[in-house]
Amino acid sequence: VFALTAFGITLWWGRRVSLASIVATGVLPLAFFFTGFGAAGIGTGLIIMTVSWWRHEDNFRRLIAGSEPPIGQHHSQE
Repeated sequence: VFALTAFGITLWWGRRVSLASIVATGVLPLAFFFTGFGAAGIGTGLIIMTVSWWRHEDNFRRLIAGSEPPIGQHHSQE
């Protein structure tokens, strides 16, 4: 629920699905911690976050460059 809420708020505020996905996966370890999943849950959250962020490497670059398109627009092929 925490990650989904973070996704929704970020999507509404930032209008970028990639940014919302990055934020949501960043919240996962904290969400697992606060819901009592213990060290295994936190570790799992960190693994999911790391893999997701690694897979979003191009999105990070576009976000930093200011070229990541908002919802409804497609980015040009690089």
